[in-house]
Amino acid sequence: MRIVSARRVNRVSRCWHSSPMTGKPTAKYALRGVELRYALTLYLFQHGPLLLSDLLVALDFQGFDVPGGAKAVSDALRWEIGHGRVGRGARGKYRPL
Repeated sequence: MRIVSARRVNRVSRCWHSSPMTGKPTAKYALRGVELRYALTLYLFQHGPLLLSDLLVALDFQGFDVPGGAKAVSDALRWEIGHGRVGRGARGKYRPL
């Protein structure tokens, strides 16, 4: 059993990792494009079917930022659906294939 600390660790300290709207440095790594698709697909394969909101919370908990929010995640999952790696159940619920 793995014990996870509740304390956040600042792993990204470069000034170019900043929030797109405020310009303030953030400790979260921004996921975009291929990295976002791979992270979402891997998480679905590890944890099974999930709602879109649960995926966003999981990425946030793991220290990632998705600049486009739910729209970017749904677009990434739509790409994965087209390539046969992810399936869509009910509205906003995705599952691995």
